[in-house]
This record gives sequence, structure tokens and C-alpha cells, in this order.
Amino acid sequence: MHILVIPSEEYIPAHEPLAGIFQHHQISVLSKNSDHKIGILSVRLKISLPMILKAMLLRSIAKRVSNELKTYSLFSLLRLAYDKLFCVEKYVSYEKENDVNIVRIEGLYYIPPSNKTDHISWCKSGLAAFKLYINKYGLPDIVHAHNTLNAGLLAYLLKQKYGVNYLLTEHSSYYYQGMVPEILLPKIKRAIRAASCFTVVSPSLKDILTNKLGKVASSAMWLPNVLPPKYELQSLTKKKETNNRENKYIFLSVGNMLPVKGHEFVIRAFALIVQKYTNSMLRLVGDGPLKNELEVLAKKLNIEDKVVFTGEVDSDSVRKEMLNADVFVFPSRSETFGVALIEAMSCGLPVVSTACGGPEEIVDDNTGILVEPENVGALQIGMEWAIVNVNTMDPQKIRENVIKRFGSKQFLYNIENIYEIVFHQNKLQRVN
Repeated sequence: MHILVIPSEEYIPAHEPLAGIFQHHQISVLSKNSDHKIGILSVRLKISLPMILKAMLLRSIAKRVSNELKTYSLFSLLRLAYDKLFCVEKYVSYEKENDVNIVRIEGLYYIPPSNKTDHISWCKSGLAAFKLYINKYGLPDIVHAHNTLNAGLLAYLLKQKYGVNYLLTEHSSYYYQGMVPEILLPKIKRAIRAASCFTVVSPSLKDILTNKLGKVASSAMWLPNVLPPKYELQSLTKKKETNNRENKYIFLSVGNMLPVKGHEFVIRAFALIVQKYTNSMLRLVGDGPLKNELEVLAKKLNIEDKVVFTGEVDSDSVRKEMLNADVFVFPSRSETFGVALIEAMSCGLPVVSTACGGPEEIVDDNTGILVEPENVGALQIGMEWAIVNVNTMDPQKIRENVIKRFGSKQFLYNIENIYEIVFHQNKLQRVN
């Protein structure tokens, strides 16, 4: 079967290596454990047509250009506009990674960027890249689009033009955060309705989508994300004993420092914990716009010597942090899934997580505890529960639990069944 995967964000670009990481994990499992021919179409929009035209005007009247086009001459700007509009193949690149064909396109915003209209330019670029993809690699049997905006909208257009059926998987938290423009909802519903199968990464996301979009989302199937392969393949290093450690406990939290991740709550809860467990530490792995503010909060609470901000680290370092910690804390306000949770559990860590959507399908009594989101007191109780119970929880059993539910074997079983549904619909459609 020839499967083309289309992420809505770029696919592991050099400038942002975590973009498209969930799709990368899924593709890694598929490419190593199946005979499918797999391709990826990655779209990036860069520079707008109005931006080029403005720079051309400034150049023509000998005015300074202050944006990223400042080094372009008037002739270069004319050539750039022409090539972006009529020679898009100049902005397409081809790569191969572990027998997976990757086609990347750097498209053009036709009008100034806006969350209400960006899908138009994105889909136009995607259509151009798809034509080049099939010229080189052939027409795929099915398309797997990740997130309705914008891959799902593109998949709908591809089905109309080329007759290729598609699976649509929704991951996005934008619906919960109210970031999806109302004007786009009819197009989103149309794309979902036309999909051969519509899946979501958690039942809670299905509920959110059903409330937002109506019955078109009510038949969504649950297709959880897969545990990153390296976490499954690498054996569990023997965990250090926590008995008789004189209250030395290492709490760990991993995530981008954004408001939705709720770091402020774990810092405030830890400030209460450390009053009793004085030698405890909190390690925060990640970076983001709130980092300075969170560092100030730790200092204000007089725990700056107990809270370590590691900054952004690579995936191998994240795993080392997990293996050296005692308890993983997941304080998010909202999550559609929670890959960091299953990563921590595969490292044998008991978890304390907010019941914020996705975690309700991940955490159970054998692996940790769920607490109310945005509640410092509840998080404190959960963290104290973990300290009391950490020695009674078997790291190997926690690991086995998460691999059984979210490892490669279960993911392959889930995805292969869905691909067969979409593939056979394609065959029937072509016969008729």
C-alpha cells in the first residue's frame, strides 16, 4: 500500500526539529514494521506577495527595505515574485529517510498572513507539491492527513481532483483554546464528512469537537499517539532505590513553557511540598516565553535553589532526566493526549497529572494519580501521594503497562485496520 502522510505543521525541519514529531514517531514504526511505501508532503509558507510588492515599491523609489528582503535588488525581487508564482518547482526539495520519500515545498502567502485565510495559500502550495510528488513517486493509495487545519482541507481537495481517499486524524488543541475561526467551520465539517475515516487522539478531544462541530465529529474513532520507538526499544535501567533517602525526591516536569502547560501550578505546589520534604528537587525541562516569569516565581517563593530550569534539551537528555527522577508531574491546563506522560511511564516513573483531557485515558491506579487542573492544593496532594506510594509502585510494571497500551505493536494493529478500511473504500470506489 502506498501511503502519503501530510502533517499540518512542517515535518521535522532543520530550524524546528520537534515540529511534526508525533507523525515522525508513527512513520518510524510503520516504515520499520510494514511493507508499505510511505511518503511525506511537508508545506511551509514563507514571505507574502504583498511583502514582495512593498519591497519592490521601496526599491523603485530608493527607500530602505527593513524586512528579510532587505538584501534583494529590484531585479531580484521581480525574479523572486515570478518564481514564487510561476516556477514553484524551484522551491521544492526531495529527501529520503529510511526508505521514506519526503517532498518539501516553501510556498508563498498570497495575501498577508491571517488565521482566517492562511489555508488558501497553504493548500495551493500543497496541491503544487502533490503534483510533483505523484510525477516522481506515483499516485498514493491513501492519504493520511494530520489535523483538519490545514492538511485535512488539502486532503479534501486532493480527493476531489485525484480521487484519493483519506484518513483524517485530529490532534489539535486549537478547538479547546477557541483559536479556530468560526468562518472556517463549514470547510472543516466538509473535510471531516468527506474523510473515509476520522480519528482523534483522545475521547476528550472527540467530545470537544462534537460540541464545536456537531454530529459530524460524533463518529470519530480513537487513535492514540504511539510511544516514541526509542523509549520502547531501550531497556529500563534499574531505578535507584528511594527508601531511606532522607526525603530526597526528584520531581520532573517536561514541556514547552507556555500558559497551557501550567508550570506555575507545579512550582507553587512544590513550594508547599518542600516545606516537609526539605531535600526534594523540582526539575523543569523545556523552554518558552514564560521561562523568565517562572524563574521569578521560584525566586519569589524562596525555592530558587530547589528548582532547576534545564532549558531545552535533546530527546536523549530528556530520557536521562526521566530515568534519574522519582516522580513525573504533568500540570497542564489542557492536553489532547500527553506523549510526555507515556514517555515518563516507559521509564518506570509514577505520574501525577491533571485530568485535563488526554491524560484521563493514559493514567490509571497502577501508574499514578489524576488531580484537578489549575488547582495548587490538588496538585500538592497528588505529589505527596506520589512520595508516600513511590516505593510500592514497580517501575517495570509501569513500563509494561504503557508499552502494552501505547507501544508499537498496539499502534500497528490500530493503524493497519484503519488503513485497510480506507484502502478498500478506494477499491470499491474505483470499481463503481
